[in-house]
Amino acid sequence: MYNQQKTIFTLILLSIVVLFGSCKAVFYTPNRNPMPMFKQQGDVYVDASTNLFSKADLTAGISPVKGFAA
Repeated sequence: MYNQQKTIFTLILLSIVVLFGSCKAVFYTPNRNPMPMFKQQGDVYVDASTNLFSKADLTAGISPVKGFAA
């Protein structure tokens, strides 16, 4: 025989599984080390990378004086 309560319970359970299954964590993860090591005054660092689907990174830095980099 047709059991309406069991059918409703099954639909609710499937809905919960589908909703939790569609969750995805989104966070930033750089492709490269964002802090290059500068050795001398005037060093410049530029890096660009992508994974061709959903992420593109551009990293740049310069050392205008010895002992300081931005």
